[in-house]
Amino acid sequence: VAADVAEKFVFPCLTSLHLNDLPELAYFYCEIFTLECPELQVLVVCACPRLQLFQRAPLESENEGNITSINRQPLFSNLQVISLLEILSVHSNHCSVLRSSLQPTEVLNFLKHVQMFFDDNEKPTLPFDILNKAPNLREMNIEWCKSLEIFHTPSLKLSEQLKTLTLSNVSELKFIWSKDSSSWLKTVCEKLYSLNVICCPDLTELFCSPSAVSSFYLKELYIENCHGLEYLFPSSVAKVLMHLEKITVKESQSIKNIIEMEQDVTTSLGVKFERLYSITLDSLSSLEYFYSGNDTLQLPSLTLVNIQQCPKMAVFSRGGIDAKSLRGIHNSVEKSDELIFHNDLNVSVKMAFLLQVYS
Repeated sequence: VAADVAEKFVFPCLTSLHLNDLPELAYFYCEIFTLECPELQVLVVCACPRLQLFQRAPLESENEGNITSINRQPLFSNLQVISLLEILSVHSNHCSVLRSSLQPTEVLNFLKHVQMFFDDNEKPTLPFDILNKAPNLREMNIEWCKSLEIFHTPSLKLSEQLKTLTLSNVSELKFIWSKDSSSWLKTVCEKLYSLNVICCPDLTELFCSPSAVSSFYLKELYIENCHGLEYLFPSSVAKVLMHLEKITVKESQSIKNIIEMEQDVTTSLGVKFERLYSITLDSLSSLEYFYSGNDTLQLPSLTLVNIQQCPKMAVFSRGGIDAKSLRGIHNSVEKSDELIFHNDLNVSVKMAFLLQVYS
């Protein structure tokens, strides 16, 4: 191929491109090229530190005549190639380059899910320019972040549209929502449908003073490997988590209760989760109760409880339980095993506990 003629690569049927753990990958092609992927919807690039993914804005020195080597031509020189992208999973530095390349009028209309990875030594920032150019963004992941600076930006336009947030391996994060916080995280959490928190070692509370907001829209909560948590909610949180449908808690060694009874709060009507239908409690070595209060726990929609490897959990709640829709308790990794069922959920949990002790 002549030096001044670009090689053209066309992948008309390519919908998904994954480049994972390729430390020596520096370029797609060693000469000048163009790339067309008219159907590309999923782009995942992880642990490819030498690869330049997007065309960065030229530096002043380059404008004066110093042109980047063709050997470092980015994979996507023309952003039109990713105009149909729905899922973008990349290191944060790629997002920064993409942000600098986007023209004011360019919009990522199809982008629904962004996943960003961070380095230990970098000063993390969210690419708000990209996020605000994605009017249909519904899901965001922040992973391997060791600084809270990423949460300190007060305003974020995507708060209304974002429905799923995953925080994985985020250090120094002590709470998710607080009435006194000015973080964008506070605003986003009030509108989320699904929250996933994984491997956040410094997390001690999910919601601080939740009664300060009238309602959360949260439907699904997933917690895993958060060893600083001793409980998920105080008992007063039920009235603001009225939409909660599914709770999953796994491998968090310090959790003693899922719902903690507050000493200075009276709940004469008990605690009620109107829509909660599924509870999974797995490998929680300190868990004693789902609810530590003596008043009635009302779970009218609860159909299935999955309890595995919770050696201290002999009963579900210290008080009475209203769970008329319950089909039973599953306490085995084998889905084909029979459910343990009794009209009283506390008795069902006791039966599962005894089976675990004597099996």
